[in-house]
Amino acid sequence: MLFAFLDDAGTPPAELARRLGHSRQATGQLVEGLCRLGLLDLVDNPNRRGGRLVCYSQQGLQLRSAAYDILIDLESGLGARRVRTLRRLLAEFNTPVR
Repeated sequence: MLFAFLDDAGTPPAELARRLGHSRQATGQLVEGLCRLGLLDLVDNPNRRGGRLVCYSQQGLQLRSAAYDILIDLESGLGARRVRTLRRLLAEFNTPVR
């Protein structure tokens, strides 16, 4: 889910936490785990001294591209009504659970 909220140029961890509806600590742990897996990189933010950005790693970009291709293939095999339903259901995952 984190990948859906990550900007191409990177996203500050606090902003990512806000978008996910998670605590900063929980988001930090998620980012840390995805960095260990080689899917994300945590880099210096050139616009904020001492700030960091969460960015896609090369492997993360490949995974994002593959997931997008799978979604396009899936949608092409469905009718317009089913695609709308699929998108509505997937959008529900963007709503934080409280």
